[in-house]
Amino acid sequence: MMFVREFDAFLDFYLFDGAWQLFVVVILTFITVFVWGRISKIYGSIKHYSLQPSFGMFIAGFVTVVVFSRLMGRGSFWQSLMGQEYVRVVKNVVEEGIETFGYALIFMAALELVLACCRRTRWMLGSQPN
Repeated sequence: MMFVREFDAFLDFYLFDGAWQLFVVVILTFITVFVWGRISKIYGSIKHYSLQPSFGMFIAGFVTVVVFSRLMGRGSFWQSLMGQEYVRVVKNVVEEGIETFGYALIFMAALELVLACCRRTRWMLGSQPN
């Protein structure tokens, strides 16, 4: 959903203004249907994932994207910091750079999780009797 929101300008240009909201509602509906009745299984998976080393990197990336980049992207902050020399491009570069860093952390955490799952699957297959 965050990915769709990042491309709102593209969707506004090629579809209609506010199209990203429709896509997010559709994604949220599919997620709700998928999760319905599987809460205990999902909770167990999340609990297991929280014990993995990549979970900390994921949380750091998520907080960076959702909280820190939004705080650093506030125009009022940059206007008070730069005063008369306020340049919106500087604010945008800093905000987008922080978001990119956060997304990179999330991506690395996802790769680390995939590698851990592959190792676990290989270990489980190797321990099966022939």
